[in-house]
Amino acid sequence: CISNATLYKRCGTTPLSERVARARWKMFGHILRSQNNAPAYMALKFAINSMRVLRGRRGRHQSNLISVLKSDLRARGYDLIGDFDDIVELSNDRVRWRKLGVTHQGP
Repeated sequence: CISNATLYKRCGTTPLSERVARARWKMFGHILRSQNNAPAYMALKFAINSMRVLRGRRGRHQSNLISVLKSDLRARGYDLIGDFDDIVELSNDRVRWRKLGVTHQGP
């Protein structure tokens, strides 16, 4: 029997979950670096402001992009709502942003 780690190493590839996480982190950086009037940036700001003001829905929590980004940032020691300005500033330094994305790969 062969383990997944051995198989990935033998094939010279990475798990799909890591590739998706890396792509999500890159996309998040692009949105944060975009202009304030860009639709994606405005949607992100709207979602964050809504989280500050509105209560959540009843029932099971749904997994969506904002909740996944929130947990990604929490794993890196940041809060999406409270540290948003710091996160935007951090994303403008692409070297630090890439290092932060690489250091916390996987679940």
